[in-house]
Amino acid sequence: MKLSYTLAVVVALVGAGTNAALAGMSSGYVTERQQAVQNNTQTIGQQLSSGTMSMPQVEQLIQFTGLTAADAKNFTVPEVVAMRWTNN
Repeated sequence: MKLSYTLAVVVALVGAGTNAALAGMSSGYVTERQQAVQNNTQTIGQQLSSGTMSMPQVEQLIQFTGLTAADAKNFTVPEVVAMRWTNN
């Protein structure tokens, strides 16, 4: 009887810990996705000024698009990626 009670308590605690870990992962993922969506609506200039993107990242992104770094500041990342795909 004591062993089955102990086993039941251990199983319940492990299950609760697993659920808490999964809940934490999913809320972190949701936050990450919300940030990604917000970044996709900001222009590259806005992302540079907020620090979510660096100038070396911009320079790498605009390769093969014909844009200068100054021109790219008026576009969003998805727009520049679309330019890369159509110019390739």
